[in-house]
Amino acid sequence: LIYVEKNQEIIGISHNGWRGTIKRISYKIIEKMIDLGADISFIKIAIGPGIGQCCYSIDEDRYYQFKDEFDGYSDKIFRWYKGKWHLNLTLLNYLLLLDYGIKKENIDYFPFCTSCDRRRFFSFRKDKKKGYGEMLSFIERI
Repeated sequence: LIYVEKNQEIIGISHNGWRGTIKRISYKIIEKMIDLGADISFIKIAIGPGIGQCCYSIDEDRYYQFKDEFDGYSDKIFRWYKGKWHLNLTLLNYLLLLDYGIKKENIDYFPFCTSCDRRRFFSFRKDKKKGYGEMLSFIERI
């Protein structure tokens, strides 16, 4: 996730894979931004490229880990498909940001799955045994 509060020129970035999400790292970034003088109503956040629910199957242990931590979201973030649980990390992070007080119009997300879209993206989960690739996110003050 990329965080910006233009009025105070405060920026942040976090990796919200399953570990970052379960640790609610976005809350910690937003809290730090507020501590530095950011106004939550002006914080804008972009949820960058990531694996989609279509490809992000999880084992039973991870399912229960997320279900226990985010039970109020279970009906929205999980899907049973082809005998496996699939988790929608993008949607979960979006819902957490809304619950924290970020305005809906201040959140943007990347609608592609890095695992499905082989032409444009490398996927660590899918490609780690076959090759190597990287993705880079950055923010620039202009």
